[in-house]
Amino acid sequence: MDQDHDRPVGGAGLKHGQRQAGGIHDAPPDRITENVHVSHAPGRHGPSQSPRAAWLRRIRERMDFRQAAAAQRAKGATSDSPRHLARNPCRACEGRAHHWPSRQRTQPGSLTMTRNSTGKLATPYLITGRRRFLGGMGAMAGVGFAPMFLGGAGPASAQGLDKVTHQLGWIKSIQFGGHFAAIEQGYFEEEGIEAEFLAGGPNAIGTDVAIATGQADTSDTDVDGTIRSRIGGMPIKAIAAIMQKAPGAIMSLAESPLTSLEDFPGKTIALPTGLQPQIDSLMTAAGLDSSEVTFVPVGTDPGMLAAGQVDGYYGWATNQGVMLMTRGVDIHIAYMNDLGVPGYAGVITATDETIAERGDVLTRWLRAEIRGWQWHLENPEEMAVLMVEKYGQRGLDLEAQTAESKLMADFVPIGDAAENGLLWVDPAVFEQGLAFNVAAGTMEEGAVAVEDVVTQELIAAAHGVA
Repeated sequence: MDQDHDRPVGGAGLKHGQRQAGGIHDAPPDRITENVHVSHAPGRHGPSQSPRAAWLRRIRERMDFRQAAAAQRAKGATSDSPRHLARNPCRACEGRAHHWPSRQRTQPGSLTMTRNSTGKLATPYLITGRRRFLGGMGAMAGVGFAPMFLGGAGPASAQGLDKVTHQLGWIKSIQFGGHFAAIEQGYFEEEGIEAEFLAGGPNAIGTDVAIATGQADTSDTDVDGTIRSRIGGMPIKAIAAIMQKAPGAIMSLAESPLTSLEDFPGKTIALPTGLQPQIDSLMTAAGLDSSEVTFVPVGTDPGMLAAGQVDGYYGWATNQGVMLMTRGVDIHIAYMNDLGVPGYAGVITATDETIAERGDVLTRWLRAEIRGWQWHLENPEEMAVLMVEKYGQRGLDLEAQTAESKLMADFVPIGDAAENGLLWVDPAVFEQGLAFNVAAGTMEEGAVAVEDVVTQELIAAAHGVA
């Protein structure tokens, strides 16, 4: 899942295959987002305030708070204090021997040069973290926060190409390989597109917020994330889907497998709290009592399953599943799709305004994406090398990235994509998602229509379908 409260494997740590002192740790493979759920109680927003207006007010309040907090911290922490250094490491160094950013005013997305301890200029880094972004955006509140829905990160580049900025749901790694294959092979340039992909991670801005505020043109989430963003008042819509089957699953040891919902009672399962209503709904529909299951918070390392601390563990088969198998742990995988949760993964979204005003640009971008993912599928080993050596975050492990790259064939070119072409999106899947949310009690029937959360127009045009 893709909301902040639906993090599949916790809110911090590194993705599988990324080295860190003390061992290898995992973190949610898709974007960690922060959905803004709007209260419409008259005492807070007034009975006549629209969801969008209420959401904007929440954003302003959050930014006012963060500005005040930042000012308070500035009184007691200099740019050289340990507290400041611990919270503001250089993004260019990626956790190695750091040089530290100075307290200078920067705008979101701006390039900043800093000096390291030797006094030499260090590599420029991009200001994209949530704290820095919100701090820079605070000045906009004084002018009514008018740029909130500008419809994209910028219509054109200096080279005359149309620029499209995509906010990734997690760090740059093989799960996003097709994007970078399209860059490497020149497919974007052939379509007249300058493509930029912003890394996600535990400190990155939520993908839904990124596109709603105009920091990015597109982002990735899943079916439920798209629906919940819309419920929260964000004008976000799906335009394509990379993974036709979601790799999210309940994993268990092969010697004592959890093969179906009937196996859950009496067991202990590590699960994100945001997923529990879905499991509750599924078990109720199957005539089972979810209170007989002990749910515990999911950690960043599936070692808790290998150690026998839990009977089931939620994670991505392409991520934590690979991690367990490369450690020699035999596991059984029960995919959430197979248990009854509908949906794709890697759902590409944009705002209504971006779709309306830049539809042709997004169509060309999707054409390049289709070719990029096809190249990835045909060259999984070479794509893994490119991610480790050129495009991915530092510290990725080639063996793990290669294993995950090969698994993409089980999730990307199947289902609707096998019949209609890569990245295909079917509104029927979102209809199922809406019905599931109604059954789970997370939304009222009719609150969101299927045409509010998905359009097939752009991916059809990218495939040349009238």
